[in-house]
Amino acid sequence: MATATAWNIDALRSYAARGPSEEEVLEILSSITRTVAIFLYHLELARDALKGIINEAEPQGMDNFKLILGGSEREGELTYAELASEANVIACPIRRAIYGTFSLSLRIC
Repeated sequence: MATATAWNIDALRSYAARGPSEEEVLEILSSITRTVAIFLYHLELARDALKGIINEAEPQGMDNFKLILGGSEREGELTYAELASEANVIACPIRRAIYGTFSLSLRIC
């Protein structure tokens, strides 16, 4: 039984034989560029989430030691910052999309 969404095999064969147009390749490359920009944005947010909580001037100082061991008054702030950082890193499975799109572009070019 045929459906309205049946594949047109002849059209698919024709497309595969001719390959993508220059416009289609440019769209793929543009997509990769945008995806990389989004990826870098989330990495920067992840990095910056801990700014102002971790004492970068004294990385081995007592304030940071207390934060790590849970004896700081700023423990709640650290927990929130860690969550924000982790959420932005988790948002980075976009990188898989980057590699998939790049792989696709290599196969069709």
